[in-house]
Amino acid sequence: MLIHFLVPTSPPLNITETNKTSTSITLSWDDVPTKHRRGEIIGYLVIVVEHGGGNVTQYNTTKQSLTIGPLKKFTFYNITVSARTSKGISNASTVFRIQTAEDGKPTVIIVRILLNQGSITRSVAFVKRRFNKKVYF
Repeated sequence: MLIHFLVPTSPPLNITETNKTSTSITLSWDDVPTKHRRGEIIGYLVIVVEHGGGNVTQYNTTKQSLTIGPLKKFTFYNITVSARTSKGISNASTVFRIQTAEDGKPTVIIVRILLNQGSITRSVAFVKRRFNKKVYF
């Protein structure tokens, strides 16, 4: 059986932000679908462009996640991810636009819990405020 190693015909899928601070962003993504790999995926190319045509930075990684930084505070970035085989690099993913956090501003997360007491269902909301990775209730 002859195997041809070529350039992937699809980029990685489902780019997701998994953590964000004022100076860094952590991303993860799913692998290229099997039918589009066209060989062994040996790495990923992540391109980060400061929104508005600013600095362009390239990162190479063999993992399906990456922490990018240092970045400017409260700034938008356009990010793409491509997959690499021994023969070349796939097209870039759809642009993932994300903004770094702002210092001193809490990230507010509303957690809603449904309480079921017999025939009555009540909704209780708690607000978490995150400052520098500490969580306060």
